[in-house]
Amino acid sequence: MYKIISRYLFREVAYAVVAVGSVLILVFVSHRLVRTLAEAALGRISSDLVLQLLWLKLVSNLGFLLPLIFFLAVILALGRLHRDSEITAIRASGLGMMRLVRVVGVLGVLFAVPVAVLTLYFSPQARTTVQEIYLQAKDSPSLGGIQAGRFTEFADGERVLYVERVIPEEARMEGVFAQARGAEGSERMDVLFARRAAQRVMENGDRFMVMEDGYRYGGEPGGVDYVITRFATHGLRIEEEAVGSLHRKISGWASHELVGTDNPAHLAELQWRISLPLAVVVLAVLSVPLSQSAPRQGKYARFFTAVVVYFCYTNLLGVARSLVERGELSATVGLGWVHLAFALASFGLLFYHRAGRWHWAILRRRWHRTETDEGTA
Repeated sequence: MYKIISRYLFREVAYAVVAVGSVLILVFVSHRLVRTLAEAALGRISSDLVLQLLWLKLVSNLGFLLPLIFFLAVILALGRLHRDSEITAIRASGLGMMRLVRVVGVLGVLFAVPVAVLTLYFSPQARTTVQEIYLQAKDSPSLGGIQAGRFTEFADGERVLYVERVIPEEARMEGVFAQARGAEGSERMDVLFARRAAQRVMENGDRFMVMEDGYRYGGEPGGVDYVITRFATHGLRIEEEAVGSLHRKISGWASHELVGTDNPAHLAELQWRISLPLAVVVLAVLSVPLSQSAPRQGKYARFFTAVVVYFCYTNLLGVARSLVERGELSATVGLGWVHLAFALASFGLLFYHRAGRWHWAILRRRWHRTETDEGTA
């Protein structure tokens, strides 16, 4: 009987995982597709890379989506069983709540395995590939928003470029005009012309336009004290940290590179990757008492509550991750206290639904009887 019911529960949860996963992944892919197509339309990436980037971003974020998919799927599957009174029949056959927790817990462990593989191995590789694609795009004269015959603004309009001709094969541009405003509060403006130019991205992510064989005209508009300078090579910074921040770079590191280090940011990233598969198991146990509902409430009765609980869980993990990164929380404690708190909450709800409710009813009856006796006396 136990094996038959276990297979039945496995099948119900599997159907719910497919249904919920299809919807959430479709929403994610649609959102990312719109953003990626917008980047291609602006010339920041090649249109040939849209599908590749879409797939890589899905892989890099799938480890975060899968725990939510599994949690909602279990809530919906158990909610339907409660609505149709099948849980009552299952318990009447001898399968109590703790055995139900055991079945769902096994499902959680099995589901945590692909999540761990994604977060520890495939997702960092996907993020690294995405960073390399954007880095190559920033260093390409035909990408990064720079196209021949168009004015392109950078740094909120502080830098404006115009290129007459782009030669992608040689990674250079010809006939480059640039306008650069001075420091904030200054009226100075520089206008540059160069016969040739190429883009360069520094190690810190700053993006420069290296111009060759040209002139620089500097001064205040309307004034007469301007300066004309001829140069053989001149570097103009057009963007700061164009490639990405340090946090995004660390997220692309291989997991074995984060092991054995004392850097708080590295430890926080490693604990975050481990936390996602661990959260699947904790949420699996939590889903059993959280899905408890009356037969008339329907299978979506606890759906909103499950969403709120999940985002509270992940937000607390994010807060703990930030504290570890800044060194305000010991890496020994790390993100573990969040898992411990939700695990204790899960077992507390299990105790309440299994025995605590009856103890509470007995205490209420005793209290009511005491009040009645005192009123009679």
